[in-house]
Amino acid sequence: MVWQAYLQDKPRFEAIVRPKGTSLEQVTLTWKYRDGMYAHYPVVESDKDEAKPMLLGNTLSIYQRQFEDLDEIFATYVGCVAVGVECMPSHWRLSQFHRPDVTIRA
Repeated sequence: MVWQAYLQDKPRFEAIVRPKGTSLEQVTLTWKYRDGMYAHYPVVESDKDEAKPMLLGNTLSIYQRQFEDLDEIFATYVGCVAVGVECMPSHWRLSQFHRPDVTIRA
């Protein structure tokens, strides 16, 4: 897959937006969680110009949260999710599950 080849050498939490092959009303936000692991978020487009179906809609949403453009998604959504995921292993409630004898494989 082209997106996987592109993200393979990129740093952790790098994200891209790619077209959804089955719909002109949705794109997919894909971000690299760790080597070989990717998260995919459906971005639904609303208020599209019917005369220009290949342009993004005026309103974008991820799980009912609305955004005005892709820059806002990268600044407020991707960044916040990445910070939360980065902080999770050090949270006191999750630290009790730390097992040094277990290795996570990608």
